[in-house]
Amino acid sequence: MAACELSLRVHAYHDGELPEAQRREVEEHLSACPACAAELEQLRGLSQALSTAVIPRVSPSFVQHIQSLAEPLEQVLLFRFGRRMTAAAAAMVLLATGYWVMNQKPPVATPVSSVSIAAWEQQVIYPDPRDAVASSDSAFDDFLRQDLSGGRP
Repeated sequence: MAACELSLRVHAYHDGELPEAQRREVEEHLSACPACAAELEQLRGLSQALSTAVIPRVSPSFVQHIQSLAEPLEQVLLFRFGRRMTAAAAAMVLLATGYWVMNQKPPVATPVSSVSIAAWEQQVIYPDPRDAVASSDSAFDDFLRQDLSGGRP
């Protein structure tokens, strides 16, 4: 059939879906367009054939079987949804952790010159080779005595 600009309206006309003004326009067009008139006749024939068709009956056991499948299907869909949401949450955690790690500022190192070291610590850390071993031992002894006594003499 040749394509006609009103061929889509023929279907709506057959189904009774057109407003009054468009219905009259299609009726006038059908008298002048054999392609659309033939299409309308085909639609009427198809509707007639379908109206006389026998609809098979479904047994009650089949209906019960279909209904019994509905609950497990619902559970399967719920589990799938849960797995997908878990995967999405894990991906978000990984992305957030990666972003946090990449944007962390390195700790600022304290310059050695600004750290104050007590004299006895200086002697323990950097012993003077010219000092006697006894003097470094006594500094360490003083440190232990002061630390264990809580600063009391």
